[in-house]
Amino acid sequence: MGSQLLGLEEWFAPLDLAEFRRKVLGQQLVVLPPRPELADRLVKDLALGSIDDLLRLRGAKVYAWFQKLDGSQTAAIVPAVAGRRLYEAGTTLYFRGILEFGAQEREVAKHFGVPPSSVECTLFCNRPSARTRAHFDTADIFSIQLRGRKTWRIAPNEFAPAPLRNWATLHPLAPELRQYADGLPPTEMPENATSYTLEKGGILHMPRGYWHDTFSDEDSLSLHIQIASPSRAEILLSMLKNELAREQWWREPAYDLKPEDPGAIERAMVACSRLREATSRLDAHDLVQRATESRNVDATTRFVRSGQAGFGIGSLDPQTDTAQIEITSYEYHRSTVSRLDMSMVFVRGCQWINALATGGAFDARQVQKAASGLELHEAQDLLGLLEQTRFIRRQD
Repeated sequence: MGSQLLGLEEWFAPLDLAEFRRKVLGQQLVVLPPRPELADRLVKDLALGSIDDLLRLRGAKVYAWFQKLDGSQTAAIVPAVAGRRLYEAGTTLYFRGILEFGAQEREVAKHFGVPPSSVECTLFCNRPSARTRAHFDTADIFSIQLRGRKTWRIAPNEFAPAPLRNWATLHPLAPELRQYADGLPPTEMPENATSYTLEKGGILHMPRGYWHDTFSDEDSLSLHIQIASPSRAEILLSMLKNELAREQWWREPAYDLKPEDPGAIERAMVACSRLREATSRLDAHDLVQRATESRNVDATTRFVRSGQAGFGIGSLDPQTDTAQIEITSYEYHRSTVSRLDMSMVFVRGCQWINALATGGAFDARQVQKAASGLELHEAQDLLGLLEQTRFIRRQD
């Protein structure tokens, strides 16, 4: 089953997926007319013909979805056997962590340019009269109705736009939401909500943070694709953390910043000053890492030490005076390691570059001078090689 892909290209035709990613994903609510043939193909390809098929999915965590006495909703993990009985008794089941959906999650990640870890395919198996309370999520959501019918009510989120936490009405409000949600927490859907009924084969895309609730008046099975794309804050904080981690001072524990500690304010002021300095070294070229091309390097070609890269020696061979070095290029939720074998004179050149501050500029002649025994043409070759690993980049 896991080898069958979703065939996303068909879902939003005539809009191609590249255009959908640029203009729609995470930006616009889209509800498409039903395509029963698409639902039938997915049910067959993904082997989702019955409740028993769902309960046999490898690795799936089965959640019983029900309402508490105070009207709020909750879910509890249940064994498959108990899930079968609860379903027969009228309880909605929710399936997530499905190992067999790995190929489909990678397919979505590839098309939309996000890490595979940001994508999850889940299943909602609703019984008649099943409801979800008004809530919002931190993921962009695709829902395709595989069987039955489900009605969605959806509204923009004026209470907490672009939230960084999920929340449902009647639940306690997470303290961090108060950084940007200063109004009275709602208890119901906003009055400007619009209703959409998805029939078999209907497709919906809802941007993260939108208010929504659902109701099923008959048995319903829907496939949900959730893309928890990182926020700008998360991506930039990841970059900043990598930059700070290069300095031992930032890696040390901070036991001396409590109000009662003598000099705490002064130390905090130093930390804030050093933080501003580190932030100033972040560079857009390290955030948007373009594909590298093999280009000539001459004696005057200027390079800078990249900010989102690490260097280390993996192994040494004293008999041949060589080493294997490891260059790690960091991106959000992904690291790429390049391993290169070279003589120790080349390694000394790498170590000199590694000691530079982020953005430190240099050329081949400076590397030659720093690595005793390195010829100028060898320094040029080394810089061309390191450019391919993203350890360094050309100065703009």
